[in-house]
Amino acid sequence: MGCKGIRRWLSLAGALFALVSTLAGAQPLQLAIEHYPPYNLHNADGSISGVDVEVVQAALNLAGIEAQVKYLPWKRAMKSTRKGRIDGLFSCVYSEERRDYLLFSSPISETTMGVLTRADYTGQPVTQLSDLQQLNVAVVDGFSTHQELERLGYPTIPLDTIRSALKTLLYRDIGAFYGGLESALYIAHKIQVDNRLQSHQLTDKPPIPLYLCLNKQNPEALATIAAFNRGLQQLKLSGEYDRIHHRYGL
Repeated sequence: MGCKGIRRWLSLAGALFALVSTLAGAQPLQLAIEHYPPYNLHNADGSISGVDVEVVQAALNLAGIEAQVKYLPWKRAMKSTRKGRIDGLFSCVYSEERRDYLLFSSPISETTMGVLTRADYTGQPVTQLSDLQQLNVAVVDGFSTHQELERLGYPTIPLDTIRSALKTLLYRDIGAFYGGLESALYIAHKIQVDNRLQSHQLTDKPPIPLYLCLNKQNPEALATIAAFNRGLQQLKLSGEYDRIHHRYGL
């Protein structure tokens, strides 16, 4: 190896050592989740679980990154991340607006965007997003689905949680709920109203990736995302990623 090759190798080794040292000596990563089962669950005893919780924690462990994960309502979690009060959150959906202040990891899972109506719904078939423009649609305030329908000018009823959105759909003059079907159907089953609802998959909405998102103003965010992505790849290669998903029926 020539002198230039040796200098290049030493430079790369030094950079790698600096990265590992920086991450290892950092304070624990402060992350937030919303109750979004089966991906993220805020349990009655205050504990958290879920497929994305397990995937993110396992990938961070493989990357040698310590993290503390807590529950926050989604709007507060997003605001806290944007203001730098916490380092990031998951499971978030990509949008151009969020790209201005967030860094996105490799996808940690995906969700199917769709529509729920009451079981006795007899209106026009709901097969595409444009079919929602004639309905009053319940959405979760601050979710990407809320922002999407607002940009399109569709009528929306923003509510705090999926649970409250589903109850509002059943008991008020609202035509539909728009959001992630896996989570909405999970919650509908838990509150024993799934037999009073029907689901509609949208042909123009492919599965949506979900991400770990960090505040890009944090000087360590880029290195942390890179290390996390490597840990996530290791998790997939080991087969543990698939085993976690299978435990939650995904």
